[in-house]
Amino acid sequence: MSECPNNDKEDALHIIMERKDEILTAEIGALLHDIGKCHPDFIVSKSLEGGTYSHTKIESILSGELVDLLRDEKFRVGETDIYTLIREHHTKSGSSKYLQLLRICDRLDSADDKGIVTKKQPVENTVISTPFGYPKEAIDLKCLMKRFEDLERTLHDLLRHYVDGDDMGLSSLRNSLISTLRNTFTHALGETRIPANDVTLWDHSRSTASLFKSMVCHEILDGGENSPAEVNPEWRVLGFCWDGEEFINRGKRIADILTRERIIEDIKVALKRKFEEEIPVGNVIYEDINGIYITFPGIDREKNWKFIKDCAMEGYQIIRDMSDDEIWPFALLSERSRSLTIMKSCLEFAERKRRIPKRSPLIFCEGDEKYLEYGPAPAAADEGDICPVCRLRSKAIDREACEVCDERSRGRLDRWLDGREDTVWIDEVADENNRIALITLSFSLSRWLDGTMLRTIYSRTPEEWYGKAKKIKENRQFMEKIKKSIQRELNVDSPQELAEYLMEYFVKEALRDPEFKDPQDKISLRAKILDTFFEDITISENKNKNSLFVGVAWKNFKRREQSNDVKHILTSLFTQNPSPARLYRIWNETGEFLDSLMDGIRDRVYNSKWKRLRFHVDSKMEVIKDNDKTEVTKDNDKMEVIKDTEHERKGFIIKIDGLQPEYLLAFHESNGEFYTIESLSKYTFHGEKGKDAVRKALKKEGITWLSPEDDPEMNLLNGDHALSINILKEEEYTPMIKIKGAPTLLQIIVPASDSMKIIELIMCLYSERFRKVTGKLPLNLDLLVAGRKFPLYMLLDAGERLLNGDEFQEPEMLDPWWELQCMKSDPYYGFYPTYSRDEYSIMDLEVLTSGGIYHLQPGYFDFEMLSATDDRYLITYDNGRRNTPEHRLYSARPLYLHMIPDMMSLWELLRSNLSNSKMNRLEENLTSRLRDLRAVRDPSREIVFKRFALASLMDAFNGKWESLRSETRDFILRSAVNGFLLDTLVLFRHMLKEDGNEN
Repeated sequence: MSECPNNDKEDALHIIMERKDEILTAEIGALLHDIGKCHPDFIVSKSLEGGTYSHTKIESILSGELVDLLRDEKFRVGETDIYTLIREHHTKSGSSKYLQLLRICDRLDSADDKGIVTKKQPVENTVISTPFGYPKEAIDLKCLMKRFEDLERTLHDLLRHYVDGDDMGLSSLRNSLISTLRNTFTHALGETRIPANDVTLWDHSRSTASLFKSMVCHEILDGGENSPAEVNPEWRVLGFCWDGEEFINRGKRIADILTRERIIEDIKVALKRKFEEEIPVGNVIYEDINGIYITFPGIDREKNWKFIKDCAMEGYQIIRDMSDDEIWPFALLSERSRSLTIMKSCLEFAERKRRIPKRSPLIFCEGDEKYLEYGPAPAAADEGDICPVCRLRSKAIDREACEVCDERSRGRLDRWLDGREDTVWIDEVADENNRIALITLSFSLSRWLDGTMLRTIYSRTPEEWYGKAKKIKENRQFMEKIKKSIQRELNVDSPQELAEYLMEYFVKEALRDPEFKDPQDKISLRAKILDTFFEDITISENKNKNSLFVGVAWKNFKRREQSNDVKHILTSLFTQNPSPARLYRIWNETGEFLDSLMDGIRDRVYNSKWKRLRFHVDSKMEVIKDNDKTEVTKDNDKMEVIKDTEHERKGFIIKIDGLQPEYLLAFHESNGEFYTIESLSKYTFHGEKGKDAVRKALKKEGITWLSPEDDPEMNLLNGDHALSINILKEEEYTPMIKIKGAPTLLQIIVPASDSMKIIELIMCLYSERFRKVTGKLPLNLDLLVAGRKFPLYMLLDAGERLLNGDEFQEPEMLDPWWELQCMKSDPYYGFYPTYSRDEYSIMDLEVLTSGGIYHLQPGYFDFEMLSATDDRYLITYDNGRRNTPEHRLYSARPLYLHMIPDMMSLWELLRSNLSNSKMNRLEENLTSRLRDLRAVRDPSREIVFKRFALASLMDAFNGKWESLRSETRDFILRSAVNGFLLDTLVLFRHMLKEDGNEN
């Protein structure tokens, strides 16, 4: 481990902070640079129908007053202004340094977004897609015009307030502007042609602004006559990483856990404010519960070490302070790169390091570990017990947690009391069997964020390109020259082979003649070959013009470090590019999907909300004091205990005569006002069920027992008469608690009995949204079921163990498991790799066919019932299989995700045809036979068991077996032999307590 190098360079941190207005103004200009593309005329001009429009001529679409504001002195950036950045970023005029930097960033992001696309959309059906091929929104030109007009008015008001000095600072203007542009630009496109219509105008504008912002910072720090930012545009990524999952899981109660998630969100907001506004080095490009990553100038590491270290220390202090020293982070600075696909290596590095305990401040610079100078870790106080929640601070012996953890719990309770549409009470989520389910969904995006899977999606197919290329192929003279140069014939007559043949010639000639000393005809042939790959290029009779065209293309190939790799070049020309905007859109899209899934559960599964009761008790009650069970404080022989602050905002156990079950959990807010905090569906009272039973029992019988939840043996009521109740009203709530939420992760607690309904909805929405990338974008899903009193932190620990191995993140050689007909007609998304490689080229891609084997990445599904706390240690894997003797003998788990519908179909067959007793006997027969055969090594063992399974099924189904279709019988028999049937019975009968058909 190396020490930090000394560096006496001028304090760069203060330089950036002093010039932050300049940087933020430049960023605003970049955010607005393509505002003209938000106008409906842009959509028309780029449509099949076509039209004339220039999106940089903003005078034709914006009011004169708004244009004047953009020219105001307050919006000057170096030698230019925001108006000029918008007006001139596509021209070659203007020598302003910042204008040149914006051109670089816009070209890099826009060109990579677009790639080479040819398919225009009709003006009346221009669609915004997702990077995964889902048509998300059709652009309505009238609606877009209304949005544009609203945007213009809002922009005018914001800029006018800022220019007039009406108490609006630049940071406030920036934040308001970002919110306004996001709301409008997400409904517009920067490129309308398919499939580059997956990047919205907001994605492009924000990504360009983020790159530009970091380049401006680079220019301020290292700029000069030969600006390194301009000569060799590169960026770094600055990350702040921690073990957020461990921090959240440390909570003992749901309020602790939800507050800890809130702390992480608040930390990320503070870091975003620090490095986007106060020390504006860039913008956030990725975040999850384990860290946040920011674009950073591509500055020289040694030359600017003090600035790098100071930035790391600023972020480090925010995290330590806001977590009360519970989160021990580390900083990460990536290597320099022209592409933000370095995010994958950053995330993989952080994943390896985040679980290692860290007590010394660290920054990893390009993987090199360095210490940071920071104060020592706080020592726990000597007096009292150690807090069982944070395991760091001391607590009073008579309290459950330290003051910090206790305050966090109260804060979460305040937020729940402000709006009670959801719940924070586990007991309020439990089903009629008092069981809860923890459902965890996780996407694996690593092969998307490094561009690997984007290279399996065509931006233009070889068949589309072939129309131009065949002119060269049919020219005998051209083909002879190519053959002579590369010394081989074109053997296979296919577009892919021809593309590789022509590009091989181009690369070889470019390497042989980089100075363009060849005669005109040779230069012209190289230009003609490039012309087949690019759009809107005119081949000239002038050698110098052709040389310029060829030279620019070759320079771009070399910048992408692929100049000698023909397949790599072709892949970049035919497939989607991992532009910063597209990478940003990818993880945002998975995050939006998980958010929409939460809404879908609320709207579809719980369209009929669950109910709680809010009631009031008489404030005068006869009680025994907590601290002295023999003393009674009297006020007319009564005591207003419920108004006593010792009993406010606490949980109580209530007993009601005749109610079954007779005990009920309730939360006392203040002044005798209670809320039931337990699911009411399981209660019965004199023929009534559910909340009606509880309501009737409370009204008729009153309360005969009232004890604190943490001291259930002590009845606070003293007297022979029950406490009378006034029910104020019923409240609706959704029985679902979100534990963790991130762009790639969602963890929720739901009633166990509803878990498969929710999983069925997940499968439906996932198949709809990501149908075109089936086998490319895996989703892992796991289900844990436990009693409502099961320790929550142990439940979360068990959730960490399910599907946690690297084998559940890797692709496999598999045959497609989904319906292929819909994919065959898709010219862009219907191609899949046929070889197992770290990187794919177009030569590896083929159209899906039935029976073919492809390099696919499946999702997985696993589940477990936790009856005791030690059960979580049974969740282990070996070579992708559950690793306990019982699982190896009886179970097929984990399952592929796509097997969930088959499992639900199998259960429906079993429950509709078999009674509970027959299912019991079938399960017992199969498991006992498997136990008997486990020591048998005879090759006929499987045949013997299959025959036994068939006989058991025929006996269980009785006369119904032969009436089933042969395909159905085969499916059930296969399931009995491979463990799928036993897994199905475990899930539905033992975990979810569903019954068979007793009729």
